[in-house]
Amino acid sequence: MRITPASFIPFWFFVFFSASILSAQDFEPAQYTHEHVAGIWKTGYLSGSAEGAMFGRIKAMTMDPEGNIYVATENHRIRVIDKNGRAWNLAGTGVQGYKDGPANSAMFNQGGNGYPYLGIAIDSKGSLYVSDGINGKIRRIFKKASGEWWVDSYAGNGDTTLSPGEASRLENLKLNTPTSVAVDSFDNVWTQSGNCIYKITGAGVVSCFENTAGNAVMMQADKIGNVYILTRTPNDAFFKVTQGGTVTRIAGMLKTEEEDLTDKGLPLPIDGPALESTFHELTSFTVSPDGTTLYGGNGDEFVVRRVKNNTTMTLFEDGWRIEPTKRNNGWFLGGPMYVDSNGIIYLVGNNPPRQPGLRKITPIP
Repeated sequence: MRITPASFIPFWFFVFFSASILSAQDFEPAQYTHEHVAGIWKTGYLSGSAEGAMFGRIKAMTMDPEGNIYVATENHRIRVIDKNGRAWNLAGTGVQGYKDGPANSAMFNQGGNGYPYLGIAIDSKGSLYVSDGINGKIRRIFKKASGEWWVDSYAGNGDTTLSPGEASRLENLKLNTPTSVAVDSFDNVWTQSGNCIYKITGAGVVSCFENTAGNAVMMQADKIGNVYILTRTPNDAFFKVTQGGTVTRIAGMLKTEEEDLTDKGLPLPIDGPALESTFHELTSFTVSPDGTTLYGGNGDEFVVRRVKNNTTMTLFEDGWRIEPTKRNNGWFLGGPMYVDSNGIIYLVGNNPPRQPGLRKITPIP
């Protein structure tokens, strides 16, 4: 029988797709234990025991070396889940607005429904940085010498918008809806706004590097000086940014490459070689401290995926993916992630009503 192009393509793609999945499954560990840490799903606000606390949707998360977890929530608050199992409010009144000063009376503006305009990161001194997107600011939360927590507007107070290759003083910088923030191992603060990836040094010098990655859904830094960006526009992909501002795509195809595959009938997303793998509108990720491993999840995939050794692997599916007719059984839908130096993943679920909140996911040796 003569093989026509139409009959050849499905077989070729089946072989490619199967091989990519098999190659991705070579990594270990592939099993994890899951433990509830904090939160119940209920509309409201409640501090106290972490397991019984109410947060609303959590939009961003970071962690300090002592194991305290800081989360930015949709109700315009910054909350703490401390190492002793307590949840309490660090900053914000719960009222949408803009106000600096004592942390308990400060105001943030996450925006309305939809994608987050809050990111959060921490420096080596314990100061927190929040990308307050609607207000066009990077806000800083820090402890004064008196012991009082305080909020100020760290960046975005000026009227100067930079172009790639330009630099300025921090006090002159204007930002346009910065959606995320990262702090690297040198305590430089990074954010993305328009055509710039901004690096802000401790001396207050701002550099604009050309944003060839796209709109940042989330940014995180490793402990060796690199910053990572997850984008959804124009490409669903991961990028690495060096101290000198070099931007490199490290996982995910370009949108044009994906469209070429779907036109030929290949199902997406797919695992396999990192630059040949595809992602579908991920909403969160985290990077290991040594920069060797990325974990991405949520969005419209409903799985947790890992990028390691230049290969993408699906680690596990959430409850909705396992039982498509039972969305509310989902474990991991919609929330941010964080991985510590021991490889333990902290992951938030955000869909009602049967959500276990923050989960601790530990690899089995």
